[in-house]
Amino acid sequence: MAIVALPTLLLALHFTDNRRAQEREHIQAESLILARGLAQQQGLTLRRLRNQLDTLTRFPEMLASQACAQRLNSLMLVEPNYFQITVVDPKGDITCSAQPTPAINIADRAYFQQAMQERRFVLSHVLQTRTAQRWTLVAAQPVIVDDAVVSVIAAALDFSLTQQVLANLRLPDQSIISISDEEGRIIARWPAPERFVGQLLREADSFKEVVKTKPEGFAHSAGLDGIPRLVAYSQVPDAGLYVRVGVPMMAIDEAGTEALRAGMLALLAVVVITATLAWLGASRLLLRPIRQLSDAAERLGSGDWTVRTGLPHDSHILGPLAAKLDELAFHGQNTTRAFRTLSAGNRTLLHESVEPELLEAMCRVAVTQGGYRLAFVTYLQHDAQKSVRTMVHFGVNHGFLEQLDLTWDESSERGQGSVGTAIRSGQPDIVRSLHNDPRFKPWREAADKHGFGSIISLPLKVDNQVIGTFTLLAAEEDSFNEQEVTLLEEMAQDLSFGIQVIRANERRLRAEREAERVLTHDSLTGLPNRALLVQMLDEAINRSKEEQNPISVLSIYLPRLQEVFDGFGYDPGNTVIRHVAERLAAMPDITPMLARISTSEFGLYLLGQNAPSASKIAKRLQAAFQEPVPVREAQIDVAATIGMSFFPGHGDDAEALLRRASIAAREGANKDARYFIYRGATERENPERLAIAAELRSAIARRELQLVFQPKFDLVTGEMSGSEALVRWPHPTRGYLPPAKFVPLAEETGLIRAMTNFVVDAAIRQQHAWAENGRMLPIAVNLSAKSLNDPGFLDTFESLLETWGVPANMIDIELTESALADDPEHANVFLGRLRQLGSKIYIDDFGTGYSSLNYLVSLPVHALKIDRSFVRQMGNSREAYSVVASIISMAHNLELRVLAEGVETEEDAAMLRKLGCDEVQGYLYAKPLAPKDFASEFLQEKTED
Repeated sequence: MAIVALPTLLLALHFTDNRRAQEREHIQAESLILARGLAQQQGLTLRRLRNQLDTLTRFPEMLASQACAQRLNSLMLVEPNYFQITVVDPKGDITCSAQPTPAINIADRAYFQQAMQERRFVLSHVLQTRTAQRWTLVAAQPVIVDDAVVSVIAAALDFSLTQQVLANLRLPDQSIISISDEEGRIIARWPAPERFVGQLLREADSFKEVVKTKPEGFAHSAGLDGIPRLVAYSQVPDAGLYVRVGVPMMAIDEAGTEALRAGMLALLAVVVITATLAWLGASRLLLRPIRQLSDAAERLGSGDWTVRTGLPHDSHILGPLAAKLDELAFHGQNTTRAFRTLSAGNRTLLHESVEPELLEAMCRVAVTQGGYRLAFVTYLQHDAQKSVRTMVHFGVNHGFLEQLDLTWDESSERGQGSVGTAIRSGQPDIVRSLHNDPRFKPWREAADKHGFGSIISLPLKVDNQVIGTFTLLAAEEDSFNEQEVTLLEEMAQDLSFGIQVIRANERRLRAEREAERVLTHDSLTGLPNRALLVQMLDEAINRSKEEQNPISVLSIYLPRLQEVFDGFGYDPGNTVIRHVAERLAAMPDITPMLARISTSEFGLYLLGQNAPSASKIAKRLQAAFQEPVPVREAQIDVAATIGMSFFPGHGDDAEALLRRASIAAREGANKDARYFIYRGATERENPERLAIAAELRSAIARRELQLVFQPKFDLVTGEMSGSEALVRWPHPTRGYLPPAKFVPLAEETGLIRAMTNFVVDAAIRQQHAWAENGRMLPIAVNLSAKSLNDPGFLDTFESLLETWGVPANMIDIELTESALADDPEHANVFLGRLRQLGSKIYIDDFGTGYSSLNYLVSLPVHALKIDRSFVRQMGNSREAYSVVASIISMAHNLELRVLAEGVETEEDAAMLRKLGCDEVQGYLYAKPLAPKDFASEFLQEKTED
């Protein structure tokens, strides 16, 4: 009995130990593959985001322009991995953001400091944002111009999609998967992200030391929830992030326990049978079969699962023992081949990145490593027939698959097989005997011919939806025992995960291309935008320098386009732009270099073209504007002026050449010319002026501008009646800049709206501060024409008044004649709303612009403000005196008050008093003063009361 029992005992113990080792090795491999796959996927995502930020740095002009926020927001619409993108100046102040954000400074953030100092891309540790209080990573990319860091693009990453991916993964019970930085702080986790995101790993200190020398491996962890786990971790490429997959130790031990139980049952059977044989007597006729059983048991104990006893199973003495050993060997052989298949499949997942190649490789592994006779992958079709398409196969086929004609239609006989059933149920389906099972009747003859005994179809799922099956055919009947099916299920799940990753990468590439397009192309016309044209032109200039070839740069300006927007509306105006773009793009030989560079302007460059040849092309381009553009039921004539500049004659910088072509186009439009060549430098190109314009944007954003206040006095009583808020700029390097240096620039560059909003906000705040000290007199603020056309100004103004508790009658509004004359009807509505709130309206610089009694009668104004040029000339010019007298008389007849500005002498004041002027303002009474000095000079007495 010991001859057989001892090897069988060894076999049971070996099988138990081997099974436990296999399960541990399998779980380690699976966990590491999953961690590595997710790490690589995160690495690809981060690389894409880095490329996007790098692309943005090529367009510093756009990042400093009014279009910055719109461009960043457009990028966020196609790239879901951001929740905020900002542009930050070297001082740490945010100058532009995709989403509205409070004015904050990030100069103290380590990632910002590192990006500025090292002048390279930086990824922060896990941190919490100051405004949204969200856990995130921030990618920082410096923008370098002329070897200086002019700004930093900071993008806060959104891990919501990553969290969804983690939630969709199928893991053993109580398993966890997380992403943390090298400090051990968690940024994504499943399950229970709300509990653990932002926390440090329990073993953070030891983990930090381990990853310094070993970016991938295994560790034991008790976890934040106290459950012992085997953890596989893998570093995200080129980032201080780590993906961790933890499987409970309990799950690993269960497999060995199950194997021990099966081995002991086998041992018990051997012992019982052997004891029976001993009782019967060890006759010579039994010794040889017993030795066969013993030899088979020893070989099985050494791991050779192919051995069989060779004894008949129907023998009444040794047959049951031989059957038991042969069954154990068959079970071990199938389980081992499933392990080999799974292990080889795991290695395949790491190397294949194209879906068809992955499918084929997995089928090849199943046949060559697992010993299955045929493997194939099917994808279901959503057609009327509910057909099933075979994507790839490997193994013995010889026309077998071509005969299947599969469907997943339950009502069809050909939909009852394993493939159709697995698709419908979402569960593995097995036919253990292809010859006898009635479900396989349509394919029985073909299966017998090709030597197939059994089949299993395992569903493939992507995003929790069945997309097809992974199907294996074995030569033997009764294949696919419970443990083998469990392992093959894991293989199918791994294949599903591989398909999902590949498809996610394909979506990522499409999104990357779309994001690149958003940054470099005009959304309305599909043409390249200004930034891309500048980049292409710079490259062309570099080539032309070597080849000594000229380049012509053309600006196609549509001077009447604004009239179309004003007269027909936004959509018809866009229709005109699209028509013009299509006509220009249809012109031969210009399409690759054509771009839309502003609302009413297209640009292009022509290689090897000098002035005469470019002028001929400009004439040819005018043909695009000969035919009117149909808009609704109207035919719109769209005229164009083409401005031209040339390399190298007008410069060797793309931005300068394009700007000079634009200047030429506008000068040509003013002269009603069809095309116009740049004639030389203008004030618009003054380098100092351009520098001040760039600095002004940052100054407004950082609230560096200041208000000074000049008092107004009642000319009859001599009492102060109010003050006017005037803006000044204490420039850190240029000194105290007067308004004439920067207000016109603000008008030309479109910054006047932001500057006006700043002035109104600061004036209301100051009025609130003075009211706290017991004195409140009206403060007048100047509005530009753009404020009248700003649909949000009135709401903003009313909101500021409510926020600071300042009555509207304490804020007077001053507007110029020209601002009101542009659109009197709209001005009437705008001023009517201000009057309803309680503000008084002054017409500033009266007499210097478009004066009209009609708008004085119709508009709800309160007072006229006589321009200082008339006041200064009153003593020396009878004409000036007559103009002032006429204005005062007319205003009083219209029941309007009159204020004279620029009063500098007692003689001027006496004349104005004699003419009946109501209020005065000027250096005779006081210069503009800072708020503190103004309060000390004019408000102190009332404050003491």
